[in-house]
Amino acid sequence: MSEWALGGCTSLKTINIPENLTTLSRAVFYNSGLEEITIPATVRQMVEGCLSTSTLKKVYMYIEDITKISYTESCFGSVNNTSLYVPLGSKIVYQEYYPWMSFNEIIESEEITASIETERFKNNFSLILSKTTETISSEDKNDIEVALATYYSLSEMAQAQLLPEKEHLDSLKQKIDEIISRIDYVAFDSDEKVSIFTLSGQKVQNVQKGHIYIINGKKVLNK
Repeated sequence: MSEWALGGCTSLKTINIPENLTTLSRAVFYNSGLEEITIPATVRQMVEGCLSTSTLKKVYMYIEDITKISYTESCFGSVNNTSLYVPLGSKIVYQEYYPWMSFNEIIESEEITASIETERFKNNFSLILSKTTETISSEDKNDIEVALATYYSLSEMAQAQLLPEKEHLDSLKQKIDEIISRIDYVAFDSDEKVSIFTLSGQKVQNVQKGHIYIINGKKVLNK
């Protein structure tokens, strides 16, 4: 948003800054009617007078370390009656710096932290999915590596209740079905007098359902 974009807009009461915005420009909300604002972790710069308005009641900051961004001491107006909500564990840092220390109260929010952790997990999961897709398409990987990669990726998806794009999901399912069809399906008792090894050759005493083992020289999926 450009300088003074919403300055003087008294009808504006609440706004969630979009995550693709990295800068709050000079006087962008100056003397507006803004009462509540949510500032995402993607914001890296807060310029002079960007939130200089006397109507502000609540500020939700998703930035965990305020020392990592650029801001001016005059980015806010009077905040004597304004509440600042921050991630868990970050209150002590906000209290050390102006203008944050001037807020009426600084409250650590579990909701903000939960949202940050969820987004962080989704980002990490995207990386996992990307690596799994690379594994599937690589001719250098053997069946076991691909089977394990797809198995664990699908498990992570189920636990997180996340779904990748349909084409990726179909690819994962198809590949793992092809591989599993070439593995012996058996359910075995860990008390049986047989030697059981992991795929890396380590002998195991206790087996887990859904895992692949080596028994009598064969790859076996324990149902």
